[in-house]
Amino acid sequence: MANNTILRDISSAFKLQIYENLSELKHSDGSSYITSQDSISLKSPGEDLTGVQLSLFLYKLSENTYLRNSAAQGVQVDMIRKAPLTVDLHYLITPNISDKYDELMVIERIMQSLFETPALDKLYFTASLKNTGNDDIKIQHNELSLDELNKLWSIFPNTQYKLSLSYIVSPVRIPLTPEPIRRVEEYIIGRPL
Repeated sequence: MANNTILRDISSAFKLQIYENLSELKHSDGSSYITSQDSISLKSPGEDLTGVQLSLFLYKLSENTYLRNSAAQGVQVDMIRKAPLTVDLHYLITPNISDKYDELMVIERIMQSLFETPALDKLYFTASLKNTGNDDIKIQHNELSLDELNKLWSIFPNTQYKLSLSYIVSPVRIPLTPEPIRRVEEYIIGRPL
């Protein structure tokens, strides 16, 4: 039976990886721009972000069609596991910082860190996530056109546009429940069963 925590665990690992990279970014007085892990939220930029310094919003989830027809795997003599459901996670990363210069520094550090390490670091994986076949998850910058940005921000009707980044985390594998398989028996044509 699946534990159904993969999307949550991937989002938590991505959040932690971003936090660790931003914790190195300091004000001139030595204080951090992002003060704690709790100051990074999975809320959308359109929600109340009081006390939140960075929104890491999963705005789209899509099936990865390139990996859809992967081969099934045998898990026991009489059990087979179909290829996992493979999905791409599309995140919008938006700083919630009042000072525009600080906002630019945070955006730059996020882009720099994800360029330097364009994969989700297994260091941040939960124990259950490590056992799901999610070994090599890439993080790719997703360049959105002005029209795409406009459409995306229109889903937050009472929110003013803020500088933001879009990244795709992929491939994320969601294992399926193993199924029993029927053994092929030998039949000789022309002989009674």
